[in-house]
Amino acid sequence: MAKIIFTSTNTLSQHINRSNDLSNKVGDLTTLNTTQDSDIVGAINELKSNLDSVATNLDANILDAITVVNTAGKSGTITYDNTTGQITYTGPDSLSASGAINVSSTNVISVDNATTVSKGVASFDENTFETFLGDVSLKDSGVQNSKLQANSITFNKFRAPVSLIIYDSAGVAIKTLYSPGA
Repeated sequence: MAKIIFTSTNTLSQHINRSNDLSNKVGDLTTLNTTQDSDIVGAINELKSNLDSVATNLDANILDAITVVNTAGKSGTITYDNTTGQITYTGPDSLSASGAINVSSTNVISVDNATTVSKGVASFDENTFETFLGDVSLKDSGVQNSKLQANSITFNKFRAPVSLIIYDSAGVAIKTLYSPGA
């Protein structure tokens, strides 16, 4: 948009034309929807002030709408500052979760070895065990005969046990043999 400039050498007709051009570009002041309706600069400043206020209130409303809930409770505290939007976690000097994961006062994390009563770190023979989503199970044919303790499997653990009873000449059973069956 070119500037409309009035000079003292303009004719009256040029002044009228430039004044009408200026009026058309500025618009009708009575149609301003601001309390400042007598001049354009006042209306613009009022709108800017309103936008600044909306932006400030919007930020405050967003910060007030955020909540933080600490469901762990005993592991530390979580706080939220709605003036800055900062979330702060404050842990105890040291903590132990399920007896296996430890966090020191200097925020060093360590994990205990697994035991029969506590979860923790463990290694598994990949030929014997398989893991899926944290569950550990024996593979089919995962236990080799050399790993079985003598007399550790009894006949009642067989799928389809077959028994052979050996009798003496008097008909008294002297030995019963068990087999896992077919």
